[in-house]
Amino acid sequence: MPFCPQCRVEYVPGIKQCKDCDVPLVDALPPEGEDKLEGNIRGYRIGTKGFFLKLFGNPTERKVRQIIKKTEREVEKELRPLKDIGLSIIKASDYCFKSTKTHIDTSNVRERQELEIYVFYEFIYFFMHMTMRTAFSQLNEQQIVKLQEYLSPVVVGTAVDTFCMHWPDDLKKKIMSDVYERLNDAEIEYSSCKEMISTDKPFTGDALFSKLARNVAELTGNSMNPIVMADVNHYSIHAYVDMKLEQLVRRASKVL
Repeated sequence: MPFCPQCRVEYVPGIKQCKDCDVPLVDALPPEGEDKLEGNIRGYRIGTKGFFLKLFGNPTERKVRQIIKKTEREVEKELRPLKDIGLSIIKASDYCFKSTKTHIDTSNVRERQELEIYVFYEFIYFFMHMTMRTAFSQLNEQQIVKLQEYLSPVVVGTAVDTFCMHWPDDLKKKIMSDVYERLNDAEIEYSSCKEMISTDKPFTGDALFSKLARNVAELTGNSMNPIVMADVNHYSIHAYVDMKLEQLVRRASKVL
């Protein structure tokens, strides 16, 4: 005799479906209670699956996240040589700034803070120029453009945040605009130099490090002071050598 597996009603032979439950009939029913146990087990399995989906996500979601993370790692690896150049510019500038800021000649706290910013930025301008000068000797035009497009916002943004991180956004934007303008002017200024170091005229010559020394000395209120300029020369040359720009640019050329 056929039975309904849900309401357990017995039907006469020939009936195929329960009229109340609208489910197919079966030839025999399991002992009382076993069907409920099976239902509970099925419910547990479904519930457990839902629980673990919440914890780990479904396979498609996990795959997408894995792809995103893999892409992020690949991008990070690809940009590493460019980040290293940006970091070297910031480190060199910070080292020179901290080594020479004691020469700032003013007792006014606010004026001193302002001059510290100008001195730090002057080193930023200089080492940015030295980086691009090195790039011009190793990279093609398209690579140089890409390097500039990457470095400029990274270096300028870091330079501004060093002193102005908590300033209002509109003021920070104004400062960044000024820094970009000064960066372009400094690039033209330093590009006019024909040599890196002048042994005959270390402070008055047309060499790159001579011009930097004069600029920093003037910003600190010590225009043409040989002691200040000697310090600037000493620390900036040391920082430049430590940057190993040729190696950094060579590595960056592979990802540009």
